[in-house]
Amino acid sequence: MDAYFALPIQVKRWERPPVPPTKPAKEMKVLAFYASPRQNGNTAVLIDEAVRGVEDAGAKVEKFKLAKMKINYCIGCRRCREKDRPVFCAQKDDMTDIYPKIVESDAIIIGFPVYSARECAQLSTFIDRWDCIGRFDPPKRAMVIGTWGLPTIDTYDYVIENIMLYLNAHGVQAVEAISACGFEGILHGFDENRKATILRYPEELKKAYESGKSLVTE
Repeated sequence: MDAYFALPIQVKRWERPPVPPTKPAKEMKVLAFYASPRQNGNTAVLIDEAVRGVEDAGAKVEKFKLAKMKINYCIGCRRCREKDRPVFCAQKDDMTDIYPKIVESDAIIIGFPVYSARECAQLSTFIDRWDCIGRFDPPKRAMVIGTWGLPTIDTYDYVIENIMLYLNAHGVQAVEAISACGFEGILHGFDENRKATILRYPEELKKAYESGKSLVTE
């Protein structure tokens, strides 16, 4: 266990573009999407810290756990590209209620783990269903949080960048991003009490808090 807890855990806050929000934080609506299938893991803790920063800044937040929702795969029917179509998607599932919330929000937070050199399946399925967003008015700002087990902080930068590029293609600019690494070993990122190991690093967690706060203020 001494060797396990000696593994380096790092959090990197990416350099942010100088793009201030267009309204005060107290008028902003933020959606936070938890893509990790693990409950109370490191991804969830980092998202919660970011949400705490958003709320402390005065904005309202609504949270969604994608693993708990019924979200079907995109079937490629392309009906969502029909300009005069009044609904977002031909499929009827939990995305039906999420679409209007996304459009009405001012910013979103997306957090996910990397298990196999790409975003987790829950996030992949979710963002595949975003094709219709371009016909409407999407949120203008986003924060991306990615976590992984390997001990090097830049191993999966390309995965974070890929999600940022995907959002940008839909008119959403990622103005904040967090990477966190080192969650490997015999307990896979938990301690002996099944608590996320990131909780042992308050100074690293603070980066997620500050990032969430600046999402709605800077």
